[in-house]
Amino acid sequence: MGVSEKTLHRLLYLGQSDQIPSGGKVLELGAQSLYCKDKLGTIRDLIDFNAGRVPGLQSADKYPVEELQKLADGGFMSELLEKCGMDYVALDIFQAPKTTIFDLNFEEPGEELRGQFDLVTNFGTTEHILNQLQALKTMHEVTKPGGLMYHDLPLGGFLQHGYFCYTPVLFEHIAKANNYTVVFQGYAKGNYVQATRTMVERGYPDAGYFDYGIETILRKTSDAPFRAPLETSTSLGLEDEVGNAYWHNPPGEAESPSNEVYHGVDLARVPVRELLKETWWRCKAKALRRITGK
Repeated sequence: MGVSEKTLHRLLYLGQSDQIPSGGKVLELGAQSLYCKDKLGTIRDLIDFNAGRVPGLQSADKYPVEELQKLADGGFMSELLEKCGMDYVALDIFQAPKTTIFDLNFEEPGEELRGQFDLVTNFGTTEHILNQLQALKTMHEVTKPGGLMYHDLPLGGFLQHGYFCYTPVLFEHIAKANNYTVVFQGYAKGNYVQATRTMVERGYPDAGYFDYGIETILRKTSDAPFRAPLETSTSLGLEDEVGNAYWHNPPGEAESPSNEVYHGVDLARVPVRELLKETWWRCKAKALRRITGK
């Protein structure tokens, strides 16, 4: 998806609020290009802010306008972040500046990457990765305790782009399962896109659709291993051997307080009548399933 002016504003805010340290280490999932043509003011602001807190960095007025214009119109994010004094690396499947060849579907980060980065970005990369668990686990593992994980991904639409769109529930449950702090979550409405002829011929009901995006910034709070959530809101029940794999901690660690981590529901706020009604319905449905075998 690349990096727009919106993302640069967000990075500037994170720096100004001391949530990204000066001269910090940044890892991108996917080497990103900038799509900020005619937005040199924001690029200058980001460079100048960091020049004011990292000794030896040049301010924006020291760079030729032509160089900044070229950077803004499809240049690599690596170049901009280096001008901001950041120690940068990307993981990707093609050669690009400051990029390590790395397949997010299968590979595990080595010790040279594990727990090293103050900011890890996912600006439109993981929707192209089939192995979502491995990609999100990698993002967790390369982030320092106290570091940020910044996702900017498809929420809806994008019917000809990537494999996945992401729900707010996913990030809420990942945050609860791993005790992340949610620093920010926001949404954006993108362009109207014409449905393809093939989609219409196969029954798509509208002439087109809008693309929607979701931004989520999470702070890692410990060096605990990554824990996958389990979304069970429509399940009739859950066998212990399945639940143990998700919310039972290794020996010596405290247990999660309840499986509300996986439902995303504050049970204390649910009326008792509704809890009893739901319990009765689930018990009845489970009994019928056992009797009928369906």
